[in-house]
Amino acid sequence: MPRKRRVDHEGAWHHVMNRGIDHARIFDDVSTRIFLLELRDACIQHRVQVHGYCILPNHYHLLLHTPDASLSAAMQRLSSRFTQGVNRYRERDGPLFEGRFHSVAIKDDAHLAKVSQYIHLNPVDAGLAAKPEDWAWSSAGAYLGLADKPEWLHTSALFEMLGSTDPRGAYAQYLRDGRAYRGSDTSR
Repeated sequence: MPRKRRVDHEGAWHHVMNRGIDHARIFDDVSTRIFLLELRDACIQHRVQVHGYCILPNHYHLLLHTPDASLSAAMQRLSSRFTQGVNRYRERDGPLFEGRFHSVAIKDDAHLAKVSQYIHLNPVDAGLAAKPEDWAWSSAGAYLGLADKPEWLHTSALFEMLGSTDPRGAYAQYLRDGRAYRGSDTSR
C-alpha cells in the first residue's frame, strides 16, 4: 500500500515531529548541536522557515512554514544528514528514528498559536524543566528574550498574531496560561 501523501503547499504551516526507535534516547548535547546545524542548513537550502523547535531526549518537535512547498525535501535532508553525523560521532551504524517524520498541517492562526504553545511547554509537561525557558534545547528562551535567537528562527509571525506592544510579555503570558490550563504549578 502506498504511503499517504503529505499535505504541503506553498505557504503551508506544519507541526513536524519524530521519535527515536523504541523511544530510545537519541539527543544529548553533541547530537542536539548536530541536529540544530542540520536543521538550519536544510531549511536554508529548501527555503523552509523555522518558527519554533523543542528537542527532547528521545524526540523533537518543529513548527515550520513552507513558502515553496518543500517540507519533504527539507526533512529528508535533515534526517539523512543528522543520522550520518550522529552515527559518525557515536561510531555506530543504522537508523535513529522510528521512520519518516510525522507532520500535522496547521489549519488557522489559533491552531498555529496552540502548536507553538504545545511545543514550548513540552519539556515542562515531560518533567524536564520547571519553565519552558529553562529548557536549553527549545526556542522558548529566544521567544522570551532570555536566550540568543538563532538567525534562522522566525518569531515575528507569532508576535504579530499576539497584537501587543510587548510581544515577549504577551507570549510569556500565553505560555503561563497554557501551563495553568494543563494544571501545572505556574508559581515555579
